Amino acid sequence: MTMIFLLTIEDEIVRSKLEEIYYMYSKDIYRCAFKILKTHHSAEDIVQNTIMKLIDNLENIEDVNSKKTKSYILTIATNMAINMIKKNKKIVNLEKNHEERLVDDTDLEKYMLNLETCSEIAATLSKINPNYADILMLKYFHEYSNAEIAEILQINENNVHIRLHRSKRELLKQFEEGFK
Repeated sequence: MTMIFLLTIEDEIVRSKLEEIYYMYSKDIYRCAFKILKTHHSAEDIVQNTIMKLIDNLENIEDVNSKKTKSYILTIATNMAINMIKKNKKIVNLEKNHEERLVDDTDLEKYMLNLETCSEIAATLSKINPNYADILMLKYFHEYSNAEIAEILQINENNVHIRLHRSKRELLKQFEEGFK
């Protein structure tokens, strides 16, 4: 992977911060994108596009080496990969005859972890409201607490609880529709 594209940024402070982010997170972004897209070229595109997208949102990153920053960056990368799938119309269909049923949070976590590939999760998450997909990613993929999610999204914990409830309900609905 190359970071030649960063040389086009004239502001040295911005370039320096982006270079630090690139060196720290490019491998994580690549792995995340590759799990979803399954192609080397597309995953590399997501790495560069994610770093470039951060130019407009650099003020949201106070500490480059924080869990919050990593989650923020990986959420952007995940959404970009999902959007790339949508754009290319390569959304993977979930198996029709899947027998597992989701009942509570424990079953939801177990189900998400036991799906055959991350692309199945990405395909299903791409069908729900992006705000719901983001909160599920923060909770179950990045393992943030409700308090940490509230801080990241700049909402109160009660709203996190409500959004998680709504997003789980919407995700369950998508899973059930996919298995009919």
